[in-house]
This record gives sequence, C-alpha cells and structure tokens, in this order.
Amino acid sequence: MKRKPRTSPNKLLLVGVSCGILAACGKENAYVPPPLTEVDVQPPLVKDLTVYEEYTGRTEPFKRYEVRSRVTGFIEEKHFEDGKFVEEGKLLFGIERVQFEAAVTKAQGDLAKAQADLKLAETNYDRKSTASESGAVSKIDVAAALAEKDVAAANVTIAEAALTDAKQNLDYCDIKSAISGRVSRALVDPGNLVSGTQSTLLATVVQDDPIYVTIEISQREILNHLHQRPNSNQPEISGEAKEMKLKLEKADGSDYGMTGKFHSIDNEINIDSGTIEVTSEFPNPDGHLAAGLSVRLQVPTNIESAVIIPAAAIQRDLLGTYVFVKGEDGAAKRQTVVVSRFSKGELAIIDEGLGAEDRVIVSNLQRVRPGVKVNPTEIAPPTIGGESDPPAGDEPPQPEPASAARLDTAEASRLGSRA
Repeated sequence: MKRKPRTSPNKLLLVGVSCGILAACGKENAYVPPPLTEVDVQPPLVKDLTVYEEYTGRTEPFKRYEVRSRVTGFIEEKHFEDGKFVEEGKLLFGIERVQFEAAVTKAQGDLAKAQADLKLAETNYDRKSTASESGAVSKIDVAAALAEKDVAAANVTIAEAALTDAKQNLDYCDIKSAISGRVSRALVDPGNLVSGTQSTLLATVVQDDPIYVTIEISQREILNHLHQRPNSNQPEISGEAKEMKLKLEKADGSDYGMTGKFHSIDNEINIDSGTIEVTSEFPNPDGHLAAGLSVRLQVPTNIESAVIIPAAAIQRDLLGTYVFVKGEDGAAKRQTVVVSRFSKGELAIIDEGLGAEDRVIVSNLQRVRPGVKVNPTEIAPPTIGGESDPPAGDEPPQPEPASAARLDTAEASRLGSRA
C-alpha cells in the first residue's frame, strides 16, 4: 500500500500565517488621533498697583562735626568717653591755657597803655589849640598835636582788637562740640601737641537722627524729574516729589519699617559717571541705622490697570519674549509681550501684549507649540498676597502698595533658558 507523504510542520505554520494576513487585509484601518494636550489657562489679574523701583544707596549723617583745635598747644585733658552721646556745647578737650592767659594779660596792658597815651595826646591837643587862639602856638604845632591824638586813638583800636583776639584764643582752649550726636574715640591723647594751623583732627561727632540716604541715578532716568528741583518760581522741591513715601531695605534684606521723604536733587550731573546724586531723609529715633550703611532705597511708582501673570508662563527665544494663549480655534497661539521691569514675587507685570480677555497657558508648557490643539481647564486669575479676585462690575479695583523689585539678571536668564 502506497503511503501518503507527511506534511511538514513548517509548511503548516506558513499556511496559518498567510491565512491570518489575508483575513486582516480584508478589514479597513481606523485612525485614532492622539489625545489633546491638557493645559491650565488663566486670565491675567488686572488692577492698580503701587510698585517700588529700587536703587542701591548709602546712609550719611544728617550732621557731621570734625573736632579740631583752632590754636596750637598741648592737650591738657579729655572730657568725654569714647562712643558716647554728647550734647551741643559739651566740652571735649582742654588745651593748656597758661600761654593764652598770659597773652590776654599782655593785651590788657597794651590796651591800658594805649588808652593812657590817647588821654595825654588829647590833653596836649586841647592845650595847644587854646594857646593858638592867642598866637602863643603856631598852627603847625596844633596840627602836629591833632595828628598825635589820632595816632593814639588808632593805637587804642589796635590794642582792643589784640585783646579780643587773645581772649578768643583763650576760649579756643576749651574745644566744645558744635552739634549733638555720638562722638568717636579720641584720635589724639592728652599730652600731645596739636597745631592750629594744620588743624589736627581730634575726633568726630555724628548726628544721625534724621539720617540721609544718597543714591546715584543715571541721567537717562532723571531727565523726566529735573523739573522737580527748586527754581526761581518754585523755591522748594516739587510737591509731587515731597509727598512720595519712600521705603528702605537694609543690607540683610529686612524692611526698615519707617518711610522717608525726598530731601534734594544735586545741582549738576557728574560728568565722569553720568549720574546725579539724589538725597532722601529718614527718621532714625532709635538709632537702628548708622552712617555708612549700604541700603536699597525703594521709590514708589503707581501703575494703573497693571496686567499681572505668573512669571513662569513667560517664554523667550531669539524672536523676543512671549506667552502662549488659547486661540479662538482651541489651539495654542504665540503672543508677543513686553515685560515690565517690575515684578511681584513670582508674578510678572506685562506692559504690552495682553489684556483681561486673554487666557494664558500656564501649565504643561513643554508640550505646547503654536497651532497645537489643547484641552484647556480655566483657573482663577493670580492673586497678590492671598487676595481674592479683583472687584467685578463697574467698581474699579483699589490701588494697593506692593513691594515690587526689578527683574534681575538671574530672572532674565531663567526666562531665556525656557526658550
């Protein structure tokens, strides 16, 4: 009997695969679109703000008195404790008085002699003047007597001036403070010779209540404020500048806690630095500030209807600064913006490019591209310091003082790195 040939297992496998392929080809492929990108969209916060422009400055004393000797002599005594507060008129140093007392005594003697000479000259003139009426004395003798009297009178004036000078030098032996304030340590000890001609510095007295804060502002920034300086029609700094409430931040970043006011704007631009010095004044009753501290002066600026968004939503590339907003067709849209130099914490202020009607994409930004369809979830506008949403209806938002700093270099770099 003839045996049937056996079918190979490999052939059976090929037949099965072929049938499967033919069966699959008989069905139509269905396109399944990728899911839309889930994003949060947020309307900007629009409200009036008072923000602060910051300038690095330095504190300076309200008054500073350099204690110097006006006469030459030996310091006999020191009458103060280093670093203590002294009142105006307080005796600080005593110069040895012996030679100056002797000078006063000599000047008094010279004056007495000059006065005696004057009396003698007056008597001589009166006698010769009477004698000339009878012809006993010539007119030349009378004129000579008159000249002698005038010289004697001039000598009296000279002696009186010398006595005044001697007494003044004696008074200068007591070196007193011209102002009230804190005195430094003594720079010259008793027993040393000090010169009145070289004006040896003995100590300093500083009054720092109130205290000045000086800053340097570039000429470009000050151009719009020069008119606030005093002039012939306006003897004082303008009322707008005087009414500003300035704030101060100490070197450790803490707020000083007291507001100050503008004091003066310098009368010329420094041609070497291209800046002008502006001085403000702060109360310092408890001595929390000292002269020479580095501080940051905060000058208020009012911004009406400020447009505020999270700084994290801002992108930057070679074409400029922008944000993504939800377009009318549901796709992401690139919106060019101009960012203010001010910011508020993690929020940025937009000068141009956005309005209250825009919806800014604030999440999943790494997956957003222009034209990409998004699935938006609208969230509430950002808030400042835990505030609720801005007032609705016709009621305008109320301005709120808010400490705002400039976008610094690190922030700009961060925004650039997001492009």
